[in-house]
Amino acid sequence: KNETPEERLARKEIKKNLNTAARLGYSNDNNPFGDSNLNDQFVWRKKNEKNGNNAPISKREQQEALQLKLDEIEKVRKRREESEKEKEELERLKTEEARIREQQQFGDWQRKEEDFHLNQAKTRSKIRIVEGRQRPVDIVAKNLFIFGEEDSPNNRTDGTVRYTSGRKLDLSSLEVEIREPFKLCDDLSISQLEELLNDVITYQQMEGAKNNEKAYNFWSSLRIVCEDKLSRAKELAGVSTECVYFGVHRNVYQDVDNFLSKRDEKDLYDLQIQVEDKLKNGEGDVDFWGAILKQLKVYAARENLRAQHEAMLEKQLEKLEAMKKEKMDKGQLEDNVSEEEENQEEEIINPIFDESKKAIALEKLEEEKGLDEMEDVMGQADEVETTNTSYWWNDKFRPRKPRYFNRVKTGYDWNKYNQSHYDHDNPPPKTVQGYKFNIFYPDLMDKSITPQFKMEVADHAEFAIIRFTAGPPYEDIAFKIVNREWEYGRKRGFKCVFERGVLSLFFNFKRHRYRK
Repeated sequence: KNETPEERLARKEIKKNLNTAARLGYSNDNNPFGDSNLNDQFVWRKKNEKNGNNAPISKREQQEALQLKLDEIEKVRKRREESEKEKEELERLKTEEARIREQQQFGDWQRKEEDFHLNQAKTRSKIRIVEGRQRPVDIVAKNLFIFGEEDSPNNRTDGTVRYTSGRKLDLSSLEVEIREPFKLCDDLSISQLEELLNDVITYQQMEGAKNNEKAYNFWSSLRIVCEDKLSRAKELAGVSTECVYFGVHRNVYQDVDNFLSKRDEKDLYDLQIQVEDKLKNGEGDVDFWGAILKQLKVYAARENLRAQHEAMLEKQLEKLEAMKKEKMDKGQLEDNVSEEEENQEEEIINPIFDESKKAIALEKLEEEKGLDEMEDVMGQADEVETTNTSYWWNDKFRPRKPRYFNRVKTGYDWNKYNQSHYDHDNPPPKTVQGYKFNIFYPDLMDKSITPQFKMEVADHAEFAIIRFTAGPPYEDIAFKIVNREWEYGRKRGFKCVFERGVLSLFFNFKRHRYRK
């Protein structure tokens, strides 16, 4: 070859760079490190000088060291590629899981939406029934609302329909529809039958989407009957040229109806199989047997509706018998209870108030103090009966009620709202602002024990019961008060003291300022 040594070295350098680029993917001109001397051999001269290792290295040793480095680089590159593939596979799996989760969530939303539309349709129908403006489909569905939804987990057990405003309408007083569902179609006009058919199809589709097999079968059977009734009505009115018994002579119409109406559901099913076999094998007149098959399905649907209707009526009968039995048992129980109460009334000793001179004197002394301008006397109407309470000392002492003189503090709450809506000539309604209890215990057996009071729950959330307990010979006494938050500060009027045989409990309620 006619080349100079310089050209030969340049050619070898180019070949070396190409081999390195093909093997590692990097070159002096193209690498992510910005190193233009990437293919040159690196020699750590300073280290060699420091370690005294300046002996020349043979070319073979250099090639072996380079080969080791290249193998190590190749392993690192393979590991990096495998790691990238694992990351890509992991991202693909995450994306697939997210897609499946989204599909499941969308399925839940779709099912909830279908349930919502079905419940809305049922609620509208129930409201129309209760308000007396029912449509034909409401009359048909009434028995389903009364009996068919008893086992449904989404059914309201209180037998009511709730409006958006919160008002309830009671469904428990509805009367059961005695007529069979398919007979309700007999007196309907063509427009009413078309309306009924559309409503039945709507219910059928919604119940089918909800997988309610019992209700779906009911509406499917009713749909077949409605379609047949509508076709007959249109044929009689001359609206449609389609004949219900197409292929059957008119003289045979009534005979076919009479024959099929006397068959039960099992016979109709067997006949249906026989006719389908005839049509499948091409035996006889296809139009005739096709019309017979269509009517077999109609009468089978009627029998299915009749069976479901009879089951609902049996439920109603069982319900009435249970109610009758419960009423008889309840009446007998009330008679027994009344006899026991009459016997107990003779044994009950009516509780009496404390008639001691000390108690009467303390009460008169408190009465003489009078009432403030905005105070009223708290009478016996606010007292709560506690006669059924038994005490451990009943055998030793005769229970007596403590005397008391209580005051109710009333007034006007001049908050921002009342200031803007009322004035002194036309004041707002009075409100209870506090209480002053004075309970007299002059004859306590154990004077070292201080009488106590405690709060109890009343029959209404707006009220509470405050019970005072002292000990023998006094029984508990309780009063119904307004259930509001107390002020416990001494400067706010709170006082709870027992001295000289008088328990004094004074408190005012907290005032809440009106804010816009």
